[in-house]
Amino acid sequence: MSFNRNKTTDCFYRQLANDLRDEIYREGFQDGQRFHSISTLIDRSKMSLTTVRAALSILENEGLIEARHGSG
Repeated sequence: MSFNRNKTTDCFYRQLANDLRDEIYREGFQDGQRFHSISTLIDRSKMSLTTVRAALSILENEGLIEARHGSG
């Protein structure tokens, strides 16, 4: 993943959410299929925990992912 770090911090989580949404559709993730862990996303994106959680929250609100605490 590569991100335009010239944008404001507020946009980082939206950009990450867009990239992850694209990946979900491109890879054809199925209902119930495990998505990447938060730690994996932090490593891949080089973004903070707060930013990654904000991006995942967008995807969860859209119904694309479901958070299952403690299952990863």
